[in-house]
Amino acid sequence: MNPDRSGNVQVDSLQIPEEGLVVHLKGFGMIKVFRTVSREGDVGN
Repeated sequence: MNPDRSGNVQVDSLQIPEEGLVVHLKGFGMIKVFRTVSREGDVGN
């Protein structure tokens, strides 16, 4: 992921707000990613 065009970073290192985050994904262009939280509190990207 390249959230601010300064270089790629791992998605799990990003602060993703509840409404999602628009980032650049090489080979796909601009996409919107979301963080999900299960009922048990487990977090996923």
